Amino acid sequence: MGSNLEQRFSVPSQFTNRVSQIQGLVGIQRRFELSKKTSFHPEIFTLIPWRSGYDGTTKTFTTHFGLKLDKEIFSSLHLNVGPGLLWESHLSTGNYIEVNNGLGTSTFYTPARWTQVFLFTVGGGFEWWVASKLSFQLGLIVPDIADSNRRRFHGVLNLGILL
Repeated sequence: MGSNLEQRFSVPSQFTNRVSQIQGLVGIQRRFELSKKTSFHPEIFTLIPWRSGYDGTTKTFTTHFGLKLDKEIFSSLHLNVGPGLLWESHLSTGNYIEVNNGLGTSTFYTPARWTQVFLFTVGGGFEWWVASKLSFQLGLIVPDIADSNRRRFHGVLNLGILL
């Protein structure tokens, strides 16, 4: 999964890792057939490895719950769309951090706390079945779609294995 794709492509290359990250994900989904060419499938996945803040005192654990409606376009190509919920859990350890302030350094304190963030998402993408039990999925997850100041585009590339 690549986060903040819009910002990743609009900043100089030396700053891309500060505005966007590329991470792996692992998840599971269950498909329920509604008709011959339409199905519904809930999914859950978590990003790995968990992110660490630049100061080293905060870890972020991200999980996404999605409800997708899948429509077969061709026998091997499917379109899917649906709502979801992005859950981020931020765990900070209390620490003192030395930060450069231009002329020297200043000491700041980061509090110890656990913060939960829940964002409604809209997702969509294409799934290409290359074999009877193997597919590639390319999609987008967009949290806060109604707020143009907070909206972010997260790209997702999945390898699906039917068990």
